[in-house]
Amino acid sequence: TDFVAVGGAVSLAAGDSLTLTYQPSTTALADPGSWFAMIGRAAATAFGSKPQHEPGPEIPLSFALRQNQPNPFTARTAIHFDLPVGAMVRLELFDANGRRVETLADRYFPAGYQSVMWDPRGAGKVGPGVYFYRIEAGPFRARRKAVLLP
Repeated sequence: TDFVAVGGAVSLAAGDSLTLTYQPSTTALADPGSWFAMIGRAAATAFGSKPQHEPGPEIPLSFALRQNQPNPFTARTAIHFDLPVGAMVRLELFDANGRRVETLADRYFPAGYQSVMWDPRGAGKVGPGVYFYRIEAGPFRARRKAVLLP
């Protein structure tokens, strides 16, 4: 059951699970890091946590090419980029000598937070080393470095 309240309580039975989520306030908070939950049987235990904002359906305000995650990597990695407007995106991967290894994307992407996976095992003869990935999206151009471990 969804429970929405400020300073409320909910009863749980053994085996029940509880997930706490929140929507960040549009007004300034005096101390946005002071979120607490009281948990326990007879004696309450308190812990604090900082709010974590999960990207929602918002649209980014500017173009960006993010660092691949994880980096360095051994198997596959995700390359994230932000598009404030929909655009044709060309995302290419190059080796340290500047030779194109693979084109990861060459298509239209809608506005938003996007990502493309790179699995080097599918790129033919690609060994450990330093690689560069480059994005062209509308007027935006950027590049970053990725490190593939053995």
